Amino acid sequence: MNDRRLVFVTLVMLVLSGWSTGIASASATEEESTTQYAEYPGEEALFQAFSIVSESTHELRRASGFIHSPYGTFDPVEQPIPLGPENLFDLAALERTRFALVQSTSADLTGLSQTLSELGMVLIETIPDDTFLIRIPMQFDASTTLSELSNLDEVRWAGHLPIAWRVSPEVAVLAGRESITVD
Repeated sequence: MNDRRLVFVTLVMLVLSGWSTGIASASATEEESTTQYAEYPGEEALFQAFSIVSESTHELRRASGFIHSPYGTFDPVEQPIPLGPENLFDLAALERTRFALVQSTSADLTGLSQTLSELGMVLIETIPDDTFLIRIPMQFDASTTLSELSNLDEVRWAGHLPIAWRVSPEVAVLAGRESITVD
């Protein structure tokens, strides 16, 4: 019987102790609550405190010079571009598709991206490492534009996008065969 009373008294104390803190905080006056928060700095001071942190600079990785294509990694300045299977080779790919690759001299593509956009090029995507796939608009002569892009300070290399790069290597070997239909 004593055990039951002890359990009952303990439960009553636990229930009332939780209520007592709620009642005490609810009865606090508005003055007390405003003085309580007056100790904390305003949002502006808080954000200013974080912006004062000393500056540090981190170097970006160095540009590798490599482009990773579906047909292998290569350095376009030193090696020929892998064209893919010869059944997908197209000498007029640049004029037909107007797709080109533009490799940056730096791992920071911000400057090159801005320059290409200002020149009216359409940025499609990036290709590792440090290369943009672009589309040359119809109002520009593709060959002339490609050689002009090659002369920009931010450009390491610029060239056409081989047609085979647009087709999965698993499917590319089947392309051009008369008896095979690929959907």
